[in-house]
Amino acid sequence: MRPAPARPLPRLGPQLQAIARTLEQHFLGKQELIRLMLVSAIAGEHMVVVGPPGTAKSELARRLHLAFADARYFERLLTRFSVPEELFGPLSISALEQDRYERQTAGYLPQASIAFIDEVFKANSAILNALLTLLNERKFDNGAGRIACPLISVIGATNEVPAGEVAEAFFDRFLVRLPVGPVSADGFRELLALDAHGGPRIEGALAESERDAIAQSAGEVRVSGEVAKLLAELRVHLEGGPVYVSDRRWMKIVRLLKTAAATEGRGELCLWDLWLLPWCTAHDSDGQGAVNDWLLTRLGVREALALMRGRGLALACVTNKPREFTHDLLERVGLDEFDAIVSGDDTVEKKPHPAPMLRACELLKVLPSEAAMVGDSENDVLSARAAGCRVIVVETGYNEGRPVSELDADAIVPGLLDAARLIEPLHVSSPS
Repeated sequence: MRPAPARPLPRLGPQLQAIARTLEQHFLGKQELIRLMLVSAIAGEHMVVVGPPGTAKSELARRLHLAFADARYFERLLTRFSVPEELFGPLSISALEQDRYERQTAGYLPQASIAFIDEVFKANSAILNALLTLLNERKFDNGAGRIACPLISVIGATNEVPAGEVAEAFFDRFLVRLPVGPVSADGFRELLALDAHGGPRIEGALAESERDAIAQSAGEVRVSGEVAKLLAELRVHLEGGPVYVSDRRWMKIVRLLKTAAATEGRGELCLWDLWLLPWCTAHDSDGQGAVNDWLLTRLGVREALALMRGRGLALACVTNKPREFTHDLLERVGLDEFDAIVSGDDTVEKKPHPAPMLRACELLKVLPSEAAMVGDSENDVLSARAAGCRVIVVETGYNEGRPVSELDADAIVPGLLDAARLIEPLHVSSPS
């Protein structure tokens, strides 16, 4: 029997979007990073932010804790001279008087929900080893007993990827590795105009019950055959490389992918969820770029866009995702072939409304009847049909659990490259 789809979360979708937009205030060029941090924390995964001083690493963590209702925040800067008391709390004098070796943990890491540990790998091996149990099991050994910790996520920060056996083992406990750098040259002038003292106020922060609901739905999200096949191929591709990806890490990666799908109310993973993989399978930006290139090549994205461009087709990207997130993502993966981009906040209505498609046609200076939508979901089909465009549906996408054969499409193809080969006989431009 096929498992029941995950329960949709219609209220949490807009709620999470609102939280993300608030967290992004006063940050330049870090929208994608913030959203990835939010999804990772909701999944209960730890993150390490790698970058030079002055790139807002600590502020990112302080902002993140505001997304969770009643979350207690803890922050420390570690050095090679740091002692356990700085993280875990001082020894309890009253306990010592009763021959018990216990710590006063109130206000310290064992009682925190979100924690930021700066220069995390500069600590000595004793501290790093003590942190392993807390990160892995959310437990802290306090004297003769082991206490449960309310930890949601730890954000570590470092200026460089660590070396050494103990540090590398500790580094592996952070599922998501986030390179961060200074603002771009284009954003520098805007940076100078920012209010350095301004701070967001989160309305509708996630309650523990809402996080539990997402976790339950994530557990019910299915892994499609296409996703499982590609993950297996990537595992083989990475074997023998400079970075070892353990079975434990692969399981955590899949849980993160399922959480991302659950926050959008989807019941099955698709290939486009795999944009998270570079941050989870490589240590640094060079390695992440290599994984990203492998994914784009494997999915036929660049080849398909180059083929359509070579045939003289005008190209637009139409998405319900916010503009800044969309531009950051396209820039990161090196997809600059589009003549126009229509994001979720560029029109009053989003897909399945025809407005985004009509706006794309307007920007490309073509009639709707001269355009074809290459999509992967019912929303794409409904938007294109309402706008008067042709529709080609690829089978491996956000089909929301509904068979693509049921969609009102002019053609159904296995992948994006197949769609690109099909478009030429239509003699139309292609908002994709």
